Amino acid sequence: MTTKSTTSKQPSQEQIVNGFNELRNQQRQYAVKLSEITDERKEYQLVLDTLKNMEKDRICYRMIGEVLVQKTVGEVMPKLQDSVKQMGTLIDTLETQIKNKGQQLVEYREKHKIKLQSEAPTEKSIEKLSESKSSGVLVTN
Repeated sequence: MTTKSTTSKQPSQEQIVNGFNELRNQQRQYAVKLSEITDERKEYQLVLDTLKNMEKDRICYRMIGEVLVQKTVGEVMPKLQDSVKQMGTLIDTLETQIKNKGQQLVEYREKHKIKLQSEAPTEKSIEKLSESKSSGVLVTN
């Protein structure tokens, strides 16, 4: 009975790998969201740059949800500026979350001694490395 309690406390290899993959997926999701928000912020900034040279009472249209709304440049610019500012804050938050998730991944890998396949030297890569050193051929362009 003591062996069951000891094995139940230690996660299985599959659980460790699943936990690692979950952390990686969370980090990827943050990165995808960061990319989306960054692109959207660039679009908003482009619109702001275009509108700043226009008269404040000029009519413009803004898409809110799926509805196109008629407004003036003077009404739209402050809202766009607020949106850009909020997106900047969100970008900073997402960058911090990505960094924290990366640190969690490093700690998880060290704790469970996980090595990725891309990091572990394979026999073929070692053979190629030794072959390339012993060939003695100098190539110049």
